Amino acid sequence: MKKTIPVLLCFALLISMFVGCTGGQTEQTSSLSSTAGGQTSTAAGGSAAASNEDLPWLTYTFLDVRNTIQPDGESSKDAVTPYLEEKFRIKMDYVTFGEGQGAKERLNMMIAAGNLADVILVPNPDLPWLVSMDVLMPLDDYVDRIPTMRKWVNELGWKMMTFDDKLYGLPNYGQPNLEDPEIAAIIADSDKFYYPPSSGSLKVNEKILEQAGYKFKTLAEIQAQCEKEGRRPTWDDLALDPPIETFDDFEKLLYTIRDNVKTDAGLPVIPLSINDWAILHIQNLFAPSSQWWRNPETNEVTGYVNHPWAKDVYRDLVTWVQDGILDPDYLVQKQEQMQEKYASGRAAVLYSVPNMMACRDAVRTANPGYDFRPLRWPTTKYGETVNYSNHAVDGVYPCGFGNMVINKDFKETERLLDYFEYLWSEEFLDIITWGPESAGLYEVVDGKKQFLDEDLFQSVRTGTKTPDGRAASTYGIYDCINYYSYSARALLGAPMHPFNYKNMLGNYPVQVDAYTNLTKLVGSEGVVTDGSVLSSGYDELTTTPTNWFAYDFRSKAIAELIATKSDAEFDAVWDKWVADFEVNGKYSEALPYMEQRYASLLD
Repeated sequence: MKKTIPVLLCFALLISMFVGCTGGQTEQTSSLSSTAGGQTSTAAGGSAAASNEDLPWLTYTFLDVRNTIQPDGESSKDAVTPYLEEKFRIKMDYVTFGEGQGAKERLNMMIAAGNLADVILVPNPDLPWLVSMDVLMPLDDYVDRIPTMRKWVNELGWKMMTFDDKLYGLPNYGQPNLEDPEIAAIIADSDKFYYPPSSGSLKVNEKILEQAGYKFKTLAEIQAQCEKEGRRPTWDDLALDPPIETFDDFEKLLYTIRDNVKTDAGLPVIPLSINDWAILHIQNLFAPSSQWWRNPETNEVTGYVNHPWAKDVYRDLVTWVQDGILDPDYLVQKQEQMQEKYASGRAAVLYSVPNMMACRDAVRTANPGYDFRPLRWPTTKYGETVNYSNHAVDGVYPCGFGNMVINKDFKETERLLDYFEYLWSEEFLDIITWGPESAGLYEVVDGKKQFLDEDLFQSVRTGTKTPDGRAASTYGIYDCINYYSYSARALLGAPMHPFNYKNMLGNYPVQVDAYTNLTKLVGSEGVVTDGSVLSSGYDELTTTPTNWFAYDFRSKAIAELIATKSDAEFDAVWDKWVADFEVNGKYSEALPYMEQRYASLLD
């Protein structure tokens, strides 16, 4: 893409975080050799730390401009960070944003002052902006040093980090490359704990579902049966009678609840309630609506209110609100109000609530034996019309949504990449799972590692804390459940593996958590992995339609559409906002560049 990119970080950039300055680098360049065979790589000195004692210490500075969520904080018991530091004689120092400073403001200040951090975690849609500032290191000359990374991320993922034929980003989390037969075999062998990429899922109150006339195994029954049989839940366990497979089936459920189900106090049950941002996901029940999309057959690129089916989608959503199957208060209700509706049984189907566990506890207390169960995404309403019959909700990035980039002035790129490559090795995945031997967290039973502490095992398995407050992050080991899977401090500033196939769950009998297992299973049908759906543009111009849609249209236009009383009034309001999309959303200006972007990724 030959285009001057103005300075902007898109709305997806979370800007309430971090400030500081760059740290030092060593004056002497000295790299560790790295090899990879299959899924294993070993850095020189891997088995004998003494061989690295002559290396000068290397400190690199790291800036995260994406995440506001952090682990519990630095832990004095983190066993993985000191292990890595001593093994490689490399340390990471945080650079943080000052209070009241946005990401764009601080990054521009750092660039102008010449003290940009050495390594930066940046959302993939914003990577072109940093490329345009001429501050990043092209990595094409170094790819031979990261063979394991190259293997585990597919071609599309690497293309998403490439601009003007130069590679700038490193994958972080992301998705396993199932196109590689060796990786596919590893995934097949990890059936105790592997789930495909997933997004959010719908859930439904089982008591209300039963009152609406549906027959099914309750979540508690599924849990008991799977524990008895030593297996994870399957699609068969989630079956409903009558089935809910298509959009029409789902819509019938909502109308049936509206017409036939009351609370214990005799109040009508709200079939579906959401918070206002969740409409960006719910509307994808109809067809891809809240993203850029390229038709896989025709290669036509469209976005947001200019999708060919967009007007029909919003006319249907207005009908949902006016018919009472979508909560009329969803645009104005507070999070606490929505939470109370679900906890009290006044609402049936949900996408997200602030405290899901509290809702589940309330329903189980009020109606023993019942719970919230994940609900399979129905096929989209306009699937056949638009050649998109998938369960489309969100587009995902095979390279991860946030990518690591390196400052072009950094002097130790080879040594740093050798270190990063080691973090993707089988040897290190085992260490991050159990901790270094010196940490004393495990024993070997019948040839398999097991945690010595049962409380710690349960904590890691469930993503909770032990009675005395410990968790995976206490020791810097792999967290099976929570946001930061790789919880050691050193790993927060490094590109991490998309799938830990050394997960401790592989060394134990199948661990059944029917709710979590089925949530992940259902969520796997809520993503689009082929690159046809992109959640945002990539610079100031191409993210303007995204920002217009996420803010102006979501908060203003939808409210006006809901208030219309006739088709003619709806048409007039719709036409007004489509015209505004052209002017303030800059849709037609942005479209050719998104067509170029899709061509660079998919052609």
